[in-house]
Amino acid sequence: KPTIFDVAKILSDKLDLRSKLDESIETDHLVSFDNLAVGGKISQLLISPVKDAKNMLLGTVVIFHDKTAEKQLEQIREEFTAMMVHELRAPLTVVQGTTDVFMKNPQLAISDQGRQLVATMHTSVASMLSLVNDLLDVAKIESGKFQIIRSIQNLTTVISDRVSFFAPLASSKSL
Repeated sequence: KPTIFDVAKILSDKLDLRSKLDESIETDHLVSFDNLAVGGKISQLLISPVKDAKNMLLGTVVIFHDKTAEKQLEQIREEFTAMMVHELRAPLTVVQGTTDVFMKNPQLAISDQGRQLVATMHTSVASMLSLVNDLLDVAKIESGKFQIIRSIQNLTTVISDRVSFFAPLASSKSL
């Protein structure tokens, strides 16, 4: 079984455990050290004085709170948020670009090209709505209320829709 001396030795290159123990006793407060990386784990170190009923110091308590899973979940959330922002930005850019074209050329609205641009906007808005629904699904998953509904889809249609969706944006960037 590890002793406090073993713990102090393991932590020696990260912090001075003895000084943290002294700080806790001197200030008579909890001392916390966050994001302590030890042995592939991320921990929070908590040190607090322990006193008896007469407020006499009995010693200190040292607690390691493993926060590895919380940190991993936080990283996953950050990556998910960044991905969602990126995924929403593309259809918003298409909608904005299309409306800019209509604002500059109002007569375009009655042409075949105008109808195609409106169809592209419609697809972009549908894509954004789908992403928002995905975000709502994530909330349902977290609350344990998510249900999977299976359906057969035509992969060619899905790919064709994606190509049509990004075609105006690609064209505007000469891609």
